[in-house]
Amino acid sequence: MAKKKRVLFIIAPKDFRGDELTIPKQKLEEEGIETVVASTTKDRVTGLLGSQIEPDLLVSEANPDDYDYIVVVGGTGATKLANNVEVLKLVSKAKNVGAICLGTVVAAKAGVLDGKDATTFETPETLKTLKMCGAHYVEEDVVIDGTTITASGPDATREFAMKLVKLVKNL
Repeated sequence: MAKKKRVLFIIAPKDFRGDELTIPKQKLEEEGIETVVASTTKDRVTGLLGSQIEPDLLVSEANPDDYDYIVVVGGTGATKLANNVEVLKLVSKAKNVGAICLGTVVAAKAGVLDGKDATTFETPETLKTLKMCGAHYVEEDVVIDGTTITASGPDATREFAMKLVKLVKNL
């Protein structure tokens, strides 16, 4: 029997985008793919739009080998994750990476977007970070380069979710 696919979502301890977590998470689960949520705390965390969730585990407890994909969720809190050594280390060791909105800054700083096409929530700072980290910015809602998938922000969440499901199922 084939091993069940698993996806780890990383969210900021404050001000993550709840919809950028719940929509892809739900789509994956509908397809029988297991999802796990990690953060830098196991306490209940609150998103930008008021959604609340208790992470399943700490980022420091996550083993990248246990997951087929690691997805960094956006929101303004993601910028703090981009300076967290444990988060960057985990993302850098992931087999496959997805990132949405400001989560792409985390993926870029972890080195996984170097030489790849990627998109992000477009601000002067995010574009500067992607360029500095070797990513090639593409002005599209969702960009797939190999098995790496990035999305520009909340408006691209549903498309990101559908394409992520296909990528995970095709591994």
